[in-house]
Amino acid sequence: MRVLLLAYLMLFTASNLIAQTVQVKLIDPVSVSICEESKIGVELTNTSNLDISNFKFSIQLPKGLQYKLLSISGANESNVSNISKPEFIVPVISPAAKIICNLIIYTECEAFDASNDAVMLRNKIIFSYNNTIDSILSDPPFNLFSPFLLTQDVPDITKESSNTVYRQIKITNTRLGSIKNFRFVDDHDSAQIFSTNGILLTNTLTQLSLQFNGRHFEQIGDKDSLFERDEVLIIDEIINNIDCNPKTIRSTLQSFWGCGNKTCQKSEKYGLVLFVKNTSLADIVPTAIPKTIDCVCAPSGHAQELIFTNRGGADAENVEIEIFTGTPLTMELYGIVKDSLWFEGNVTVDSIFYIDEIENKLCKAKIFYKLRLKINNFPVNEFVRIHFRYGTCLTEPPLPPSRLPWKYNFSYTTKCVPNSAMQARNRIAYIPENKDTLRNALSVSENIMPITPEKIIDFKHSISISKELRNANLIVSYYIPCIFTLHDSSFFLLNKKPESINRQINTDGSQLISIIYTAPLPALSEQILKLSATCNAPCLKLKDIEASRLKLSSCKFKELDEIKLLSQLCANVQLTCVDTACICGPRSISKMNIELECIDKAIVDTVPAYLDFISSLYRSNLGSEDNNDDRLKQNQTMDTNLVDQKSFLSGDTMIHEFKSMVVTDNPSLHYDSISFYVRNIVELLTLNSELTIWDKSQNKYYKSSFPSRNFKDSTKLLTCGATISQGSGIGQGLYVPLTPEIARANGMDLPLDFSFEHGDSVYCKIITRFVNSTADNIFRTTISHYAFLFDRKYNNKARFSCGINNYKTQFLTNIVSLTQSETKVIQCGENLDFPIFTFKENPLLNNFLQMSLDIFCILILAFYHHLETTQEWKFFQPI
Repeated sequence: MRVLLLAYLMLFTASNLIAQTVQVKLIDPVSVSICEESKIGVELTNTSNLDISNFKFSIQLPKGLQYKLLSISGANESNVSNISKPEFIVPVISPAAKIICNLIIYTECEAFDASNDAVMLRNKIIFSYNNTIDSILSDPPFNLFSPFLLTQDVPDITKESSNTVYRQIKITNTRLGSIKNFRFVDDHDSAQIFSTNGILLTNTLTQLSLQFNGRHFEQIGDKDSLFERDEVLIIDEIINNIDCNPKTIRSTLQSFWGCGNKTCQKSEKYGLVLFVKNTSLADIVPTAIPKTIDCVCAPSGHAQELIFTNRGGADAENVEIEIFTGTPLTMELYGIVKDSLWFEGNVTVDSIFYIDEIENKLCKAKIFYKLRLKINNFPVNEFVRIHFRYGTCLTEPPLPPSRLPWKYNFSYTTKCVPNSAMQARNRIAYIPENKDTLRNALSVSENIMPITPEKIIDFKHSISISKELRNANLIVSYYIPCIFTLHDSSFFLLNKKPESINRQINTDGSQLISIIYTAPLPALSEQILKLSATCNAPCLKLKDIEASRLKLSSCKFKELDEIKLLSQLCANVQLTCVDTACICGPRSISKMNIELECIDKAIVDTVPAYLDFISSLYRSNLGSEDNNDDRLKQNQTMDTNLVDQKSFLSGDTMIHEFKSMVVTDNPSLHYDSISFYVRNIVELLTLNSELTIWDKSQNKYYKSSFPSRNFKDSTKLLTCGATISQGSGIGQGLYVPLTPEIARANGMDLPLDFSFEHGDSVYCKIITRFVNSTADNIFRTTISHYAFLFDRKYNNKARFSCGINNYKTQFLTNIVSLTQSETKVIQCGENLDFPIFTFKENPLLNNFLQMSLDIFCILILAFYHHLETTQEWKFFQPI
């Protein structure tokens, strides 16, 4: 028995010595992630003094973990037919040697179930050598990290059929495992669903498929390329109904990730969009943002903005926007710089057209009169901000700066709503004046007009800049008429010496003197011009200094036709741009008209004949009576003495009546011509003129209708540096000429030798209609009547009107505007629809025509559908 026990102890000791010859250590990963690679290490140490040959080991991996072929180092693959339990061999382990074998494992989707069950993972290594088998189990177990996508609930949305629907799908990774990429699929009923997120894989009328990877994950969470725990990715969807019919669009929203072609986990939600019948309309509202132009001739132009916002209840479509400054016929030199556009907002501009290029050698860039944009779909509550550059070919700013506006038109229809076209035209955006203002003024110390010839006079030129000048140059230009002599040419400006002086003599003898001053300059400065004028200047001609005339006759009214010599002295100031490269900064011009009397004696003319006349001016259409001015019609005869007959609305009929008799102080002379003049500056349309002649010697009447003619003052326009002579003129207006030839041409049977004699009478009635004046403003002016009798063979300078009748009048344009405020219509029967309009009238009409109720009728007829006849708008106004 003792022998057997000793033998057993010797065998047990030998077995342990053999087992401890190679020490085996398993180096597990701290954690593994699904669809990711991890590294496992096996450390072998030979503690004996002998070689260990053919050391074999296998690793039994948990479910879902697999060995990556050829990834072993420090050992050779022996049998890897089962990659979940690969076998390896180490040919020799030398005495006291330590070998580390590393291999890579890959975690498949099958491990996802273990993750859900919170299973702790253990690897088991089984090894054998020298006829000995043993094993080691991972201790402690290692963790399995698995991501988990969760799609948040997507609320149902109800919209009208025309609207674009915006929907957000929020997806969160709720576990520790990270994701390198995942897919999103929206399987839906027939509709147009778009997204600008991710990488587009599929987009049909029934499916939207997107891929997301590290590039997209870098924009969320901790900004790395992994989709990690608690990070949220938002997918924006744009949903359009493919027709205008009400319907329900159901979506199955799936987010899934996996390994290779296998899906490890999928999150699924459902969404519903209900398109209902349209009851709302689009309402596109513009906001113009004109910006100050600092340097008008900059080649790159100047930034401007125009915003359109759909503030209605439905999407708009077929939107067309035009931004323009004019047409080639206007010959203006400003427009839109090509390729200067950029946009903001969630509205897509589908096409851009530049129209009518400005062809002028002064242009430093491609500039067009018109820009046209088209937008196929304009969703509700969205906006588009249009940035463009406004360029000019001008070399200096226009005066005033408000002459540089830009305009815009736009039109659109409401999606899915028939007959919903809306438009707005000729909206104006006025560019604000440059804040760096520049002003100047010419003045004299006292009222010295008319000036005395040869006397030296100090003209003060004051210059005002909004701030001290530090980064630009000041250019001062003087336009000096030819009759003036300059007595000081130093041109110091508050002791500031000019940088340069340039003189130019024009063909009319006037001078243009341009002076440049460099910064710094104070905000306020002044300069004195010492000038004297002469009546003997070489530039003057005899007709420029002809004498005044005093006209005498038996008429109790005397007329002095004064001839004066007028000159215009001008001073123009301008700043260069900040960099002084362009001479097109702010500018200002001041003008002073100067009278010079060269002849102090008038020629006396005796007028041998004239028309002794009286005239009247009145409104013929008086409307209904309102004698107590309470805005209510009276049932009594109108008291025309109370009615203001010299106040006129657009369309009112105006009567000019002349009653005249021929007076001749010299019976031996013959007079064959008469003219009745109406001087006015408002726009009048002549309807008819009636003339009646009573020939006293024959006791016979002649009557007929005559045309009237327009006339304008032929006085030469006074411009900078010019000198002209000026007498008493009539101005502008209309007149009716009466000669025997004109009378016979208009059906009046006058004898061939007819002439006007003493005692003959002429009655003239001119019927006109007031057309238009300044909107929203009462325009007051004086209308004057003249009557002339003359012989065409006689000197026309002796033409004389025995008195001038002046009438103070006031005019108002009754702008009654009709705008289609809604696209809804009022149905009348089956074939007639009336659009809904908004009526607006001039607020100044309030009791403008006192004591009378003038009637302004508007008849509106609109026929649609099966009617073949279309009636136009008609405005009726009594004559």
